[in-house]
Amino acid sequence: MNPLDLFKVWRIWRVVKTIGEDKVMMEKLKSRKLLALIITAILTTINGATGILSDEMMQNVIYLTMTYIGGQGVVDAASAVKK
Repeated sequence: MNPLDLFKVWRIWRVVKTIGEDKVMMEKLKSRKLLALIITAILTTINGATGILSDEMMQNVIYLTMTYIGGQGVVDAASAVKK
């Protein structure tokens, strides 16, 4: 293995370790909104390559995800105002 590649792996490991130790960052990574966004992005990419779903169905999935994220954002904002 090239020493430069080894250095890159070490840097990535260090970043992942730091994120793992940061409780706030771990809570953000567990966010359902983020998970919905990631799943939709992966589904859109796979669908673009394979065409499994129709364009209309994919558009509906994207709209549903946007609505969910927006709605949860409103709920989060309302709970922050109450505090």
